[in-house]
Amino acid sequence: MNDKIVQQFQEKHESLAGIVHQVSGTDEAVEKVASILQAKAAEKVALAILPEEFGRAIEQHCAQNKIELLKPPFDAARLPQALDSIQVGISWAAFAIAETGAIVEFSTDDALRLVSALPLVHISVMRAADMITRPSRLRAARPQV
Repeated sequence: MNDKIVQQFQEKHESLAGIVHQVSGTDEAVEKVASILQAKAAEKVALAILPEEFGRAIEQHCAQNKIELLKPPFDAARLPQALDSIQVGISWAAFAIAETGAIVEFSTDDALRLVSALPLVHISVMRAADMITRPSRLRAARPQV
């Protein structure tokens, strides 16, 4: 991964009031998320679909710390009201765009998108290798229909 792309993303994302934490792997990512949950005094957390190992570790942390967890599958009719009391939403980003500081998530389920949209604190986790420099690279990779 090009460190310049990561640095560009961090600078742009932080200029938009985001906070970027760089970690070296799953264990360190779980520790960072746990420290954010503690700093925010989170009592209720919502999860989107996460990679299995990472998701299990977050669930274990929440159970050990008596943090109520809302996770898929969601009852779409009740989710907006349930998220009113959620302090933190955690999701996995498909990729990020360094030039704009944007985080991109793919979801065909509106309920999953609420995990990143409704809580006051949203933690988006991604791999540095999934950062691109600019959106025009997406058009080149998109299959022609």
